[in-house]
Amino acid sequence: MYRVVKAFTDLLDGGRVYREGDAFPAEGAEVSEARLDELSGYQNRHREPLIVLAGKKPEDDKKEAVNEQEGEAPAEFPKALPGGYYELSDGSKVKGKAAAEQAEKDLMLS
Repeated sequence: MYRVVKAFTDLLDGGRVYREGDAFPAEGAEVSEARLDELSGYQNRHREPLIVLAGKKPEDDKKEAVNEQEGEAPAEFPKALPGGYYELSDGSKVKGKAAAEQAEKDLMLS
């Protein structure tokens, strides 16, 4: 079981809202190991850990986050690709830098 350390909306669970301190996943919800890794690491839309293993102290969470961030910095999006295309943090591709920057901004706000 995990604990939410930053509020988020789980778009893969019908838009379920998780608030800081909530248990994750919600009762009855099934979550893959890959999804747990995504939400507990930096490779998510918020680019910071959203959940941690239950039972850890908050100060342990901060130390672990700093260590992980130093070892593996989050990727910068949009990423330039050949032919004037850019990859967004959700894996989609957009032509043109301005369009890609706006699309990435929209993703971060959703």
